[in-house]
Amino acid sequence: MGKIKELFISVLKQGLSAHKMALAISMASVVGIFPLWGTTTIINGFVAIKLRLNMLVVQVVNYLVYPAQFLLLIPEIQLAHFLFYPQTELVSLEMFIEAASQFNSHFLHEFGFYIFLSILGWLVISLPSAFLLYFLVRMVYFARKMVNKP
Repeated sequence: MGKIKELFISVLKQGLSAHKMALAISMASVVGIFPLWGTTTIINGFVAIKLRLNMLVVQVVNYLVYPAQFLLLIPEIQLAHFLFYPQTELVSLEMFIEAASQFNSHFLHEFGFYIFLSILGWLVISLPSAFLLYFLVRMVYFARKMVNKP
Protein backbone atom coordinates (compact mmCIF):
# COMPACT_ATOMS: atom_id res chain seq x y z
CA MET A 1 0.00 0.00 0.00
CA GLY A 2 2.90 2.35 0.74
CA LYS A 3 4.31 1.96 -2.80
CA ILE A 4 0.96 2.92 -4.34
CA LYS A 5 0.76 6.03 -2.16
CA GLU A 6 4.32 7.00 -3.07
CA LEU A 7 3.59 6.47 -6.76
CA PHE A 8 0.42 8.59 -6.53
CA ILE A 9 2.26 11.44 -4.76
CA SER A 10 5.13 11.33 -7.26
CA VAL A 11 2.66 11.55 -10.17
CA LEU A 12 0.94 14.51 -8.49
CA LYS A 13 4.23 16.36 -7.96
CA GLN A 14 5.60 15.51 -11.39
CA GLY A 15 6.84 18.75 -12.89
CA LEU A 16 4.36 20.97 -11.05
CA SER A 17 5.46 24.52 -10.49
CA ALA A 18 3.44 26.86 -8.31
CA HIS A 19 2.01 28.40 -11.46
CA LYS A 20 0.97 25.07 -13.01
CA MET A 21 -0.50 23.76 -9.75
CA ALA A 22 -2.50 26.95 -9.17
CA LEU A 23 -3.63 27.03 -12.79
CA ALA A 24 -4.68 23.37 -12.70
CA ILE A 25 -6.67 23.79 -9.48
CA SER A 26 -8.33 27.06 -10.47
CA MET A 27 -9.25 25.98 -14.00
CA ALA A 28 -10.52 22.57 -12.88
CA SER A 29 -12.59 24.17 -10.13
CA VAL A 30 -14.20 26.73 -12.40
CA VAL A 31 -14.86 24.30 -15.24
CA GLY A 32 -15.99 21.68 -12.71
CA ILE A 33 -18.96 23.85 -11.70
CA PHE A 34 -20.05 24.43 -15.30
CA PRO A 35 -23.82 23.89 -15.09
CA LEU A 36 -24.22 21.53 -18.06
CA TRP A 37 -24.08 18.11 -16.42
CA GLY A 38 -21.91 15.45 -17.96
CA THR A 39 -19.59 17.82 -19.79
CA THR A 40 -17.07 18.87 -17.16
CA THR A 41 -14.80 15.81 -17.40
CA ILE A 42 -14.40 16.23 -21.15
CA ILE A 43 -13.97 20.02 -20.95
CA ASN A 44 -11.44 19.71 -18.13
CA GLY A 45 -9.56 17.06 -20.11
CA PHE A 46 -9.38 19.39 -23.09
CA VAL A 47 -8.24 22.29 -20.86
CA ALA A 48 -5.55 20.10 -19.27
CA ILE A 49 -4.21 19.05 -22.66
CA LYS A 50 -4.38 22.54 -24.16
CA LEU A 51 -2.66 24.23 -21.18
CA ARG A 52 -0.31 21.27 -20.54
CA LEU A 53 -1.57 20.75 -17.02
CA ASN A 54 -1.32 17.62 -14.92
CA MET A 55 -4.39 15.60 -15.98
CA LEU A 56 -4.58 13.77 -12.64
CA VAL A 57 -4.70 17.00 -10.63
CA VAL A 58 -7.29 18.51 -12.98
CA GLN A 59 -9.60 15.48 -12.89
CA VAL A 60 -9.29 14.97 -9.12
CA VAL A 61 -10.22 18.61 -8.51
CA ASN A 62 -13.03 18.28 -11.06
CA TYR A 63 -14.52 15.38 -9.11
CA LEU A 64 -14.04 17.14 -5.77
CA VAL A 65 -16.04 20.19 -6.89
CA TYR A 66 -18.75 18.08 -8.54
CA PRO A 67 -21.27 18.54 -5.68
CA ALA A 68 -20.88 22.33 -6.00
CA GLN A 69 -22.14 22.05 -9.58
CA PHE A 70 -25.57 21.11 -8.22
CA LEU A 71 -25.45 23.45 -5.23
CA LEU A 72 -24.71 26.46 -7.45
CA LEU A 73 -27.33 25.76 -10.12
CA ILE A 74 -30.17 27.82 -8.59
CA PRO A 75 -27.89 30.71 -7.47
CA GLU A 76 -26.44 30.90 -10.99
CA ILE A 77 -29.92 31.00 -12.47
CA GLN A 78 -30.95 33.69 -10.00
CA LEU A 79 -27.83 35.76 -10.73
CA ALA A 80 -28.49 35.65 -14.48
CA HIS A 81 -32.17 36.52 -13.87
CA PHE A 82 -31.14 39.50 -11.77
CA LEU A 83 -28.52 40.74 -14.26
CA PHE A 84 -30.19 40.02 -17.61
CA TYR A 85 -33.93 39.60 -16.93
CA PRO A 86 -34.76 41.79 -13.92
CA GLN A 87 -38.36 42.31 -15.08
CA THR A 88 -39.22 38.59 -14.71
CA GLU A 89 -39.90 36.56 -11.59
CA LEU A 90 -36.88 34.95 -9.93
CA VAL A 91 -36.62 31.19 -10.03
CA SER A 92 -36.80 29.32 -6.76
CA LEU A 93 -36.04 25.70 -6.05
CA GLU A 94 -39.73 25.10 -5.36
CA MET A 95 -40.69 26.55 -8.75
CA PHE A 96 -38.11 24.37 -10.48
CA ILE A 97 -39.31 21.21 -8.71
CA GLU A 98 -42.94 22.09 -9.48
CA ALA A 99 -42.11 22.50 -13.17
CA ALA A 100 -40.18 19.22 -13.16
CA SER A 101 -43.10 17.34 -11.61
CA GLN A 102 -45.25 18.31 -14.61
CA PHE A 103 -42.83 16.85 -17.14
CA ASN A 104 -44.10 18.04 -20.51
CA SER A 105 -42.98 20.16 -23.46
CA HIS A 106 -43.48 23.34 -21.42
CA PHE A 107 -41.07 22.00 -18.77
CA LEU A 108 -38.48 21.11 -21.43
CA HIS A 109 -38.71 24.65 -22.79
CA GLU A 110 -38.41 26.12 -19.29
CA PHE A 111 -35.62 23.73 -18.35
CA GLY A 112 -33.65 24.76 -21.44
CA PHE A 113 -34.13 28.40 -20.49
CA TYR A 114 -33.00 27.68 -16.91
CA ILE A 115 -29.87 25.92 -18.16
CA PHE A 116 -29.19 28.88 -20.46
CA LEU A 117 -29.56 31.22 -17.47
CA SER A 118 -27.30 29.07 -15.32
CA ILE A 119 -24.61 29.15 -18.02
CA LEU A 120 -24.92 32.95 -18.15
CA GLY A 121 -24.60 33.07 -14.35
CA TRP A 122 -21.59 30.75 -14.52
CA LEU A 123 -19.94 33.01 -17.11
CA VAL A 124 -20.39 36.01 -14.81
CA ILE A 125 -18.76 34.32 -11.82
CA SER A 126 -16.20 32.07 -13.54
CA LEU A 127 -13.54 34.57 -14.58
CA PRO A 128 -13.30 36.42 -11.24
CA SER A 129 -13.46 33.08 -9.40
CA ALA A 130 -10.64 31.61 -11.49
CA PHE A 131 -8.36 34.60 -10.85
CA LEU A 132 -9.14 34.66 -7.14
CA LEU A 133 -8.63 30.93 -6.72
CA TYR A 134 -5.41 31.02 -8.76
CA PHE A 135 -3.86 33.66 -6.51
CA LEU A 136 -5.11 31.99 -3.32
CA VAL A 137 -3.57 28.65 -4.32
CA ARG A 138 -0.28 30.36 -5.19
CA MET A 139 -0.23 32.12 -1.82
CA VAL A 140 -0.88 28.85 0.02
CA TYR A 141 1.78 27.10 -2.05
CA PHE A 142 4.40 29.72 -1.23
CA ALA A 143 3.33 29.93 2.42
CA ARG A 144 3.78 26.16 2.78
CA LYS A 145 7.13 26.39 1.06
CA MET A 146 8.27 29.07 3.51
CA VAL A 147 7.09 27.05 6.53
CA ASN A 148 8.82 23.89 5.29
CA LYS A 149 12.12 25.69 4.67
CA PRO A 150 14.93 24.27 6.82
